[in-house]
Amino acid sequence: MLVKHLAVCVAAAVVVMVGLVAIGWTPRVEYLLAVAVATAVASTAVRMINESVEPAVWPDPRPPRVEVAADTRITFLEHSLRRSGETDSAFALRVRPILLTVASHRLRRAGVDPDEDPAAARQRLGDDAWAVLTGPVDERISHRRLTHTVDRIEQL
Repeated sequence: MLVKHLAVCVAAAVVVMVGLVAIGWTPRVEYLLAVAVATAVASTAVRMINESVEPAVWPDPRPPRVEVAADTRITFLEHSLRRSGETDSAFALRVRPILLTVASHRLRRAGVDPDEDPAAARQRLGDDAWAVLTGPVDERISHRRLTHTVDRIEQL
């Protein structure tokens, strides 16, 4: 590598010397070759140092790409679930009706109509999940209760 840079720098020095002679100057060859060799050694040292240094890792300034769901209902549900932990009304107005619809559908598939036989529906879902779906919303729902309710609906 040093030999390659030395050859390039000497060639550049010869070109510069020929150019100076062409315009009428008389440069000293020893000085020009000394500068060429010093330049070759310095550029080789800089290249070797740069190769040993890890490149900087900069964070991507763009926000991460969010995959858009194929079904807008899934996107709506994801957004509603995120908001349900923030306010009581987000759960009561958005998430609970969806969960109740899904639970009713699954219960009907299992042979239980929650409108006609709420006691059987309550038994199949469990007391806590039934209370989340049908009881009053007094407080913000916890992540644990929401997860438990969704798990119970999925088990139907």
